[in-house]
Amino acid sequence: MDLATLWIVSGSLASVGLLAGGHLGRRWARERRDAAELEAKRARGQHLARSLHPVIDPNICIGSLSCLRACPEGDILGIVDGAAKLVHADHCIGHGRCAAECPVGAIRLVFGTAERGVDLPEVDEFFESSRPGVHVVGELGGMGLIKNAIQQGLQVAERLAETASRQAPVAVVGAGPAGIATALGLKARGIPFRLLEQGTMGGSIAHYPRKKVAMTEPVDLPLVGRFGKRLISKEELLASWQRVLAKAGIAVEEGVKVTGLDGEDGRFELRTERGTVQASKVVLAVGRRGTPRKLGVPGEEQEKVLYGLRDPEAFDGNRVLVVGGGDSALEAAIQLATESSAEVTLSYRGAELARCREANRARLQELVAARRVRLLLGSQVTAIRPRQVLLDLGGRAATLENDFVVV
Repeated sequence: MDLATLWIVSGSLASVGLLAGGHLGRRWARERRDAAELEAKRARGQHLARSLHPVIDPNICIGSLSCLRACPEGDILGIVDGAAKLVHADHCIGHGRCAAECPVGAIRLVFGTAERGVDLPEVDEFFESSRPGVHVVGELGGMGLIKNAIQQGLQVAERLAETASRQAPVAVVGAGPAGIATALGLKARGIPFRLLEQGTMGGSIAHYPRKKVAMTEPVDLPLVGRFGKRLISKEELLASWQRVLAKAGIAVEEGVKVTGLDGEDGRFELRTERGTVQASKVVLAVGRRGTPRKLGVPGEEQEKVLYGLRDPEAFDGNRVLVVGGGDSALEAAIQLATESSAEVTLSYRGAELARCREANRARLQELVAARRVRLLLGSQVTAIRPRQVLLDLGGRAATLENDFVVV
């Protein structure tokens, strides 16, 4: 090997070494940062996931880190002890993209932890509950993410095509994403069904605040093909569902509230406020918003207390207290502050906002800094009066002038 060639080879090896060293240095720095962040989360009690979340087997993980890059929510996973680890569990919303991207199958999606159980219906691999013939899909089963709820609906329809009798229809209760997907799957397979909805088509989505962005992903639907996109507003999503139902020829029986279920597998009878419905199988896709969580304080029965926000402009010029620390509460406060002239205060009992997406937290902090939202952490409502709200601010009583309370 001549001298020139030797210099070229040596230079190439040096460059490779520098690149490898830089990569390892960045990886070690990130691992130290992620480990420290996880310990800080544990100290604050924020290390437990609230819903569907990934668990990584360190004995299988090869450290490709493809799962870190796959999550649409950003840095949810990190590197701890040389393997991927759920670091920001409080921000995880169960996309499941990480599990799909793992090249060695080291990730499985689970509900609950040994420290925090999840109050979910017990279902088998076909989403059938402990009551034979009754299946549970979507938000009620813990699958609130739109794409995942749709997939559950399609899967249960595939199962029912094998097990449901044609003598009576399948009763699908709830016309949100999971219920509509179930109906589409049944329609495509020629299974008779009835799609019942106590409110209006769209389920929980219909009750989102105006113009709220519903984060979803495209999916393939029977009879209609490709549906959805990465970011879509509430109004656009509902309009898209209407087009899907019209194209598939599916009718939603709105205003039919189911109040009871009698009978057995193959011969069910649903009691509704409009009479009885006979069904061979039942699919519950009703979501979790049917009964709002109450504060349990004096004065809560007043008309000024609301359990959702639909039209922010209706609160122009009013003093509004939003109660809660999750995404719904933050989104309500943000919309009131940006789409109305309301004087907005957000009350949350926790010491910090740990139950929301980072994007919502960052936007709220911007509005707090701009004095468009007043943030009261570590506070609890103790009573509601016609023109005031009484609060406990960490042991100190306070009175807030108020026109409306949004829980």
